[in-house]
Amino acid sequence: MERVAKGRVKYSKTSCYLCSEWLDDNVVEKHLLHCRQKQIVCPNGCGAIVQQKLLQLHLSTCSAGYGERKPTKTIKNSYERESTASNTMSSMDEASANTVVDDTASVVFGLEKNIREMKVSAAGVKSRMVYLEARLDGLLLACNTLLEVLRKIAAAGGQPPNDANELIAHELKNIKTQLEPLSITASLDNQAGGSQHAPVAVGGAGIPVASSDLEKKVKQLEERVTKYQQDTQRTNQRFDMMENHFKVAYYQAGLASQTGRIIWCINDYSYHLANAKAYNVMMRGPIFSHAQYGYTLQVEVDLNGVGPYRGRNMSAGVLVLSGPYDALLNWPCRFNATFILHDQCADRSTAHNITKPFIVRQRNRQDGCNQYVHVLHETLRCCNYLKNNSLMIEMIVEYQADTSQE
Repeated sequence: MERVAKGRVKYSKTSCYLCSEWLDDNVVEKHLLHCRQKQIVCPNGCGAIVQQKLLQLHLSTCSAGYGERKPTKTIKNSYERESTASNTMSSMDEASANTVVDDTASVVFGLEKNIREMKVSAAGVKSRMVYLEARLDGLLLACNTLLEVLRKIAAAGGQPPNDANELIAHELKNIKTQLEPLSITASLDNQAGGSQHAPVAVGGAGIPVASSDLEKKVKQLEERVTKYQQDTQRTNQRFDMMENHFKVAYYQAGLASQTGRIIWCINDYSYHLANAKAYNVMMRGPIFSHAQYGYTLQVEVDLNGVGPYRGRNMSAGVLVLSGPYDALLNWPCRFNATFILHDQCADRSTAHNITKPFIVRQRNRQDGCNQYVHVLHETLRCCNYLKNNSLMIEMIVEYQADTSQE
């Protein structure tokens, strides 16, 4: 802030209308190019409009980011994305809006971290299950071989062959090898060790005891595998719950307003007007809703006019988009809207805003010719409607409950 003659004060700092940061006048334009609150179009081409600071989060879940990206079809789409990316502003109180968005971003990043941890946990459980199943298959094979030897001994009248002791010791060693990684081999140590020094009792109490122990170990392994399967299922359920919560939080954070009222500041008016004249570009503005869990709406402006008004007027309107809660809403819908072009004069008591009513446009439905408002280019240059090469447009949307079927 600089002092000038006669006690007047000249302000040399300006507040960013996106993040409310106070900046020197000579760095405002440079700051706006990199402001983290600026809304840009998804570079993958999915059509989503996100804040710059949330771009990486969107790219990690963007459906258009999987597979080969489709090239842009026309120069028109390129200019349309550039126009949309450079001119979005929320009508909410900026200080509170920044706080809400920052809190939401913190929650979203926390959810994403939890989801990654659960994915790693689920992968570990699945790997453990595969390992246990392989060990269980080897254990069952060794047990079957051992039981077959014992049946042969029993069929021979209890007289073991010469190599029976070595074969039984070998199979018990295989069983011990399979059970050792699972920390349940203690009960077999004595059996394996005893088989090396003394013959196994056949037809007595020794064989039933060994068979019973093996069956018990197999049952324990089966119960452990079942437990891991249940843990995996519970982990998958928690993952699905967190993913659904993340989707809802991300949609709510992406809306510029949920009150049916939005203010859009269009910067670089002359640049976008030249693009509209050269390439017939319709600018797409911020996405908002008329109420929480309501219809999804978007502002659209053609600086060179539409239809018979082309070349002499600016045309503006609001379009109804597809939203996540459409199944719970009434269709067809009808909205009465009010367009306000703000006079940006320094003395607000003398401001003369331009106010015009119109009807919100719905895709594939015609509600008459009052779907856009038109303002002459000569009028825009009067008063202070166009100040610092910027326009301030406000849209107020009201839902009309009783719709007429045409």
